[in-house]
Amino acid sequence: NGFAFEAANAVLKFAAQQLGVKRVVAFTSQHNENSIKLLKKLGFQDEQWLTLPNGEQVKLFAIAPRDE
Repeated sequence: NGFAFEAANAVLKFAAQQLGVKRVVAFTSQHNENSIKLLKKLGFQDEQWLTLPNGEQVKLFAIAPRDE
């Protein structure tokens, strides 16, 4: 348990340190509670709702990765 968090956290750290990424965005289905919990645990901020061309609503999250 916790593999998704550890993997995503490592990717965010790499993105900041090695690639100089200043902002990462993610979106997930409004019904995918596990993904929403993971994004929030990683420090992503809930930014807005988006409606895809097929009518599905998704939640947009963003974070400024830390390079620590």
